[in-house]
Amino acid sequence: MSDDRAARIARAQSLLGVFPLAAFVVLHLVQVSSALDGRVAWVVTHVDAAPSFALGVGLLLALLLHAGLGVWRWRARLAAGGEPGDGGLARVQRVTGVLAAAFIAYHVWHVWPEPPGPHVDPGRSYDRLQDTLGAWPQLLAYVLGITALCFHLGHGLSRVPFSWGVEPTRGRMMRARLAGGLLGLVLWLAALHVVGYFATGDGLWPRGGGAAPAPAR
Repeated sequence: MSDDRAARIARAQSLLGVFPLAAFVVLHLVQVSSALDGRVAWVVTHVDAAPSFALGVGLLLALLLHAGLGVWRWRARLAAGGEPGDGGLARVQRVTGVLAAAFIAYHVWHVWPEPPGPHVDPGRSYDRLQDTLGAWPQLLAYVLGITALCFHLGHGLSRVPFSWGVEPTRGRMMRARLAGGLLGLVLWLAALHVVGYFATGDGLWPRGGGAAPAPAR
């Protein structure tokens, strides 16, 4: 594979993965953070701000193409006799990508709403999280999944400049990894705060106005 073609594929993979995934994670985190204000706020947010079916399909297709291009690039590197660049981090990125995809699929299945109808409660997904995240298997799955997702996103963002032609000097790579790592850390802490709320009723740090009641077991 020529260097020009490899660069074009790397840019396409970057566009199809990092930016849609970042938008999804940030917007979804804003949406689920409504749980911190209670069940009613969750229901209002999820009824008023529910994403369209077309948007969900578009995001799914972009991420599937991103994964497919990643597998294709990996096989091309292996066929060429090696894996240039930061091989160790590239392997971690692949593993966290697989874990993140599995977690997203599990989370969607876990909170998938019931079909609309006259007696369907739109807060059932809230209740499901409240009833299950206090148990270790589900809590561990969410912590591991969120950790893999945030690392994959943060490290992916740190590689974007170099996919678009920036010379990967040591100093630039360190600064890019620091910026991507800080963003991933912020998203990780914010996501675990919501998970902690469902698991314990308090989140990771106290909130003003009194603590929320502990979720029922």
